[in-house]
Amino acid sequence: MAGLDPELAWDRTPGELSEYIRAYRERREQMAMMLYDLAGTVCRMLCGHGIKAEDAFPGFIQPHEVIMTAEEIYESCLAWCGLAGGG
Repeated sequence: MAGLDPELAWDRTPGELSEYIRAYRERREQMAMMLYDLAGTVCRMLCGHGIKAEDAFPGFIQPHEVIMTAEEIYESCLAWCGLAGGG
């Protein structure tokens, strides 16, 4: 179970077991992302295009929402540099 010895699991609280399961799922998603990156690199080298990570490994990689648009990111970078507002 998520890299935990079943014999030791009996001594864990439900909260601790939940943390083991969460960590296992994160490791699984990280491994899927590494495999996706490798497969995408090979695909782009051979075919010139790729696919989305969540389509390549459904259930392993959760789709991530874009929080900021490109314009918002650009404006934020300008603000951090002190160039916002026409300066």
